[in-house]
Amino acid sequence: MEEHSLAADWDALVALIQMQIKVGFVDGEVRIRYELPPEEVVGSAAARLRPILLEQEDWFHLTSSPL
Repeated sequence: MEEHSLAADWDALVALIQMQIKVGFVDGEVRIRYELPPEEVVGSAAARLRPILLEQEDWFHLTSSPL
């Protein structure tokens, strides 16, 4: 995970969890805007995390002993 592009810039990674939502009014309508990282970046990170998080995965990596 440390080699993933999201982990390379700590400030950018932290900014993702501190999402800023912008609300505005245009022609009597409410507009809500927020930035998301590119889908392929998030998908790549998810693919790397999946074996760590999901026990039923074939490649599950147990990081601590079960209780």
